[in-house]
Amino acid sequence: MLAPFPLVAATWGNYLELDSLFYSEAVPIHGLLNDWDGENRVGEHAVSLIHVESGVSTENWQLGLFYRNEYHLRFTPETARFYQDKQLGVPSVSGKIYQLGLHGIQYEVTGLRAGFQFPLNEFFDLTIRGDYLEGQSLRLLDLQASGNLATLSSWRDIHDLQFQQSYSGQDALLDKLGVPEGRQSDGIGYALGLGLSYDQGLLSFQADVDNWLGRIYWDQALKTTLEMQDGTHGTWFPVFPDYGRLGRLTQQLPIEVKIAGQWQTTLDWALTVRTRITKGHQFNWLGVEWNRDSAIRLRGELEPIAKAVGINFEMPWGEIGVSSDNINWRDAHYLALQAQFQFYW
Repeated sequence: MLAPFPLVAATWGNYLELDSLFYSEAVPIHGLLNDWDGENRVGEHAVSLIHVESGVSTENWQLGLFYRNEYHLRFTPETARFYQDKQLGVPSVSGKIYQLGLHGIQYEVTGLRAGFQFPLNEFFDLTIRGDYLEGQSLRLLDLQASGNLATLSSWRDIHDLQFQQSYSGQDALLDKLGVPEGRQSDGIGYALGLGLSYDQGLLSFQADVDNWLGRIYWDQALKTTLEMQDGTHGTWFPVFPDYGRLGRLTQQLPIEVKIAGQWQTTLDWALTVRTRITKGHQFNWLGVEWNRDSAIRLRGELEPIAKAVGINFEMPWGEIGVSSDNINWRDAHYLALQAQFQFYW
């Protein structure tokens, strides 16, 4: 099964790991990135996770460099409907009033990871990981607005507000309001990880917790909160309580939990189960695995909530897994790719 941390070997070796997950409840992932274009269904969350890591490992030690980019978006169903109505050009003569609510965070970090694995007994192993983090960018949004489609659409930046409030770089919305350009943001932080594995031959499992006690301390953070309030004669106007406030900010990283189990039913077949929990999202996988001489493994999986299927292929030098809820990636609401390679010296 695909391990959340690199496989260790009796000799030194290099490893390369990719872990990516994209999920959008309301619209397809492609539509989320293109003005909410696509069929809208019930949903309130979107998430994007990308983790790339490379390093060296030996029997008990692991040392690597990594890059991580996370994007979490939470919104009301009416907000999703507004974005789609705007995209489709729905007439606003009905005077329908939209109550918008959208909260998001996106952050990008690079870091150094050190891990040590030691046996507890003949069946259990414990892994401890420590991460040193350097934040590259952090973007926050807290949007609350009310109005009809014509009024909200006339606010020219409304469709770009998801992540226009940025800690660094040029910002068209803030320029329009006369707020000074955001200065470069630097973040320093740390995180701990714990792993517990069990292997008794026919039955095995692995549990990992990442970002435990994780913090990033950002310098010169810029956060803008947008609200639109009712004015006279049915008009609406934007107000900014924070008005581009600059200051320090401490970010608490979302804890991520991964659990995987396997039961070897026969010499060639096994049943598998996996769970991944991150910032309010939980994905549960049920699978069947076929192996040949324990060297080649092929696993098929099903995730009932996201209605996604996955396939994973494992060889002695590594493994690759892909899963989606649609064979056409432009219509997919769930898309994940994991890969892990190990090269021994």
